[in-house]
Amino acid sequence: MAVQLEVKEVDVSRVNGHGFQTRDGEWVNLSKFADPAACPLPVAGQRVRVSLDSKGFARRVEVVDRLPTATALPVQAPSAGATASDAPTAPASREAVITRLAVLNTAAAILCSAGQRVATADVLSVAGQLEAWATR
Repeated sequence: MAVQLEVKEVDVSRVNGHGFQTRDGEWVNLSKFADPAACPLPVAGQRVRVSLDSKGFARRVEVVDRLPTATALPVQAPSAGATASDAPTAPASREAVITRLAVLNTAAAILCSAGQRVATADVLSVAGQLEAWATR
């Protein structure tokens, strides 16, 4: 029996570990039956095409528009004490990008859970620790 899916495009305003909130204030949770590769958590500010099952759970999430380049993190030149592992490398695989976005979302959620502003460097530090643990 095929699952009927409703497809719509939405702007993401907030993300947590289970789903995301649209600019209209609607929460969309990821289905426990969804293929994780087809249903990555988006990043706040992205426009996504989401396929919802009859219960309203996301079965598929596709990024339609990336974050505006003005909000992207600046690329920094390596510091004087940088090692070869700190040097820019070839573009990351799709799996690596998905993992990094997921740990960034998690790090931001952890640090912002108290409702206070946090520094980008703090989010990146925690995300780096989470990525190292996830890819060990």
